[in-house]
Amino acid sequence: MASPKSLRLLSYFVHIARAGSISGAAAGLRLSPAVVSEALSELEAEMGATLARRTTRSFTLTALGEAVLKNAAASLDAADAALALATGAQASVSGIVRITAPTELAENWLPPLLKRFEAAYPDVRVEMQADDTLLHLGSSPIDMAVSAGYEIAALSSRRLSARLPLALVATPSMIAGGPARETLPARIKRIGVVGCPGIRQDAAEIWALPLKPKRSSRVLKLPASQRFAVDNQLVARELALAGLGAALLIEHCVKDALAENRLQMVDTRYSYGHVTVRVRMRDRYPTAAARTFQQFLESTAEPPNS
Repeated sequence: MASPKSLRLLSYFVHIARAGSISGAAAGLRLSPAVVSEALSELEAEMGATLARRTTRSFTLTALGEAVLKNAAASLDAADAALALATGAQASVSGIVRITAPTELAENWLPPLLKRFEAAYPDVRVEMQADDTLLHLGSSPIDMAVSAGYEIAALSSRRLSARLPLALVATPSMIAGGPARETLPARIKRIGVVGCPGIRQDAAEIWALPLKPKRSSRVLKLPASQRFAVDNQLVARELALAGLGAALLIEHCVKDALAENRLQMVDTRYSYGHVTVRVRMRDRYPTAAARTFQQFLESTAEPPNS
């Protein structure tokens, strides 16, 4: 049986093939072209074969790519049809689920998920509390607590509810202001950084992992010349948009600014890590509403190393 990760990569491949380009698929998936391109390369590496020939001006499937598309598209369409059969069962779940989450996740990660959850379970009421302090669930009315962590590479073997890619971004004018072939350390030093400790406890460094390492995948730990320090992703994004430095942000938070070229990746040759999301339940045997919401969040997860 194909792993969850392989199914996700195949889904991206189907979107790319149907769109006819990586940029078109990225727009439809609401992801950056770099993420979609990396997914295609991962799938090709996993299969040990080339599925598509792409240049800056063209994208064509190989014979194997055509065959994979036919089978993968049919399987994914069948999966969508199977999930649609559950609509009647979903509608029977009702009740209240109370959750708490860090402000960053309450602002950037949960809203689109809540919209999907409401469409699937209209009789479940979600009460959300945005709180950056640790909560002792046993003495509270909260059903579940969402917590966030940081990792530079997908090494965790623990169950996650999400792994959210981070992007180091700045305005095009700031990025273009340096010399040709500028290194990442030199660029960070030149343009400065808007510090946002909510992403990592130590905001004094930017961690970067080469996407295509030559011999090793050594993590670069680069001093962050902080021009400003804030405690909120949205404020950090606005300061970056104002041209006041680079900001390390959850990629979903800046997808529109990237698509509109108001912000750009500081250096697309590197990955800057992920925010990891986990859920803690108050009760060993939660209510049907709480259990349903937990399962919904876990269904959005991207399992590591799978």
